[in-house]
Amino acid sequence: LKEAAVSLSGSACNIACARLLSDCGELSAACLAYGLFNLLPLSMLDGGELFVITLAVCGAADRGRLAARRAADTVITAAVWIFAVYLALNGVGEGLLISALYMVFSGVCKRRT
Repeated sequence: LKEAAVSLSGSACNIACARLLSDCGELSAACLAYGLFNLLPLSMLDGGELFVITLAVCGAADRGRLAARRAADTVITAAVWIFAVYLALNGVGEGLLISALYMVFSGVCKRRT
């Protein structure tokens, strides 16, 4: 329960800051986007820790948790990558593309260790 609280605290602070900064349009949107992005169930983000904690509470075996975590990493990273490339090709911005590259390389390096 303590680990879940720690994992949620960062995103909760970002979402609270977005609410406090609601008059500052782009800054508020950036805080909210960062807070929600951090909740994605990827192993390198806080949402990944919450995903593993949820699986443990539900009684999943260690092998099942590892398989579920790898599947979630692969599927969500691929979806974010496709969406990021789409946005970059349409000139919306490259920020998400850089984050997606980080997620891909972080996942590859983590599996090698």
